[in-house]
Amino acid sequence: SVEYAIIINANINLRKCKLIFRIYYNTCLVLETDRGHATHAIHAASLRPPIPGKGSLLKTFQWMKTELSQDNVVAATWDLGTQLNVLGGVKTIIDPDHYIQHWILLYYRHVFLAQSEQEALSFLKTHHATHLMLTDIGVAFNSERYSVLGSDKNNDREFKFHKLKKIDTPIGTPIRIVPKLQVIPLVYTDIAAQTHEDVTVTANFRNHKPVSKTFRLNTNRETKKAIDVEIGGLILYFDIKKRLRNVYYVPPIGWSCLAVKLFMRDEYSEAFVPVYPNNNDDIAEVKVWEIHYPSEIETDEKYLATEPKGSRHKFRKH
Repeated sequence: SVEYAIIINANINLRKCKLIFRIYYNTCLVLETDRGHATHAIHAASLRPPIPGKGSLLKTFQWMKTELSQDNVVAATWDLGTQLNVLGGVKTIIDPDHYIQHWILLYYRHVFLAQSEQEALSFLKTHHATHLMLTDIGVAFNSERYSVLGSDKNNDREFKFHKLKKIDTPIGTPIRIVPKLQVIPLVYTDIAAQTHEDVTVTANFRNHKPVSKTFRLNTNRETKKAIDVEIGGLILYFDIKKRLRNVYYVPPIGWSCLAVKLFMRDEYSEAFVPVYPNNNDDIAEVKVWEIHYPSEIETDEKYLATEPKGSRHKFRKH
């Protein structure tokens, strides 16, 4: 069972408290993947987000049960902690059964939203983490909530994935993708096939020159492309027929955070070595990394604090 606490603390934003419980509630919902179907090369499909299904997490937990030991510590979002304990047979840093709110906020700030590997590794080493697990629903669709939880009073690391939409264009012209709301620096993006395999993306911003990038799309499976456009980045999803399914814009602060770098951008890291899945599936719904700590990484006692400095808590158990 979960032991809930109502926290009265001037240093903790009430918005953050509400978000934590909302995240836990949403995690209890059963979501199924809708992959969609394709017919034409890079024609825009209905822009529906890929949502991880129940089966993906269960397969991950089964893999952990087989491949990892009960002494392994898997760092993950707190709402998945109990499932990792029970179904995965591993230890966790944060989970609903051991409710330490300050650790939840520290994890989001210094791991999920870490602006450097060193920042994340220090927190993880302090908590004896051996592995890191991320999910696409966590990185893409809960990013705004997690980034609020991990930000300071000035919301320094808050961001969200902005879903873009297709607008009608004349036949023979590039696909044009625009923001649903003009609240981001990106004005529109043109996506055009140069050859059967080469695709060019041109991002147009306010007060900034257009940024064009060309990449190769030569796969016969669903795939994801992460494109750096200087002011943040774009995440493009394609189906097995190379038809565009979804496009998201990620602001600079999110584009540079550890979770997006590892999960969405598939950046190489000597410290975070991918171990699951083992088929190089770039649109896997759950990914696990084994942590290899460089010798210079040190632990830090501040990551073990159970409440912010100078805070006064009053708890009421339910």
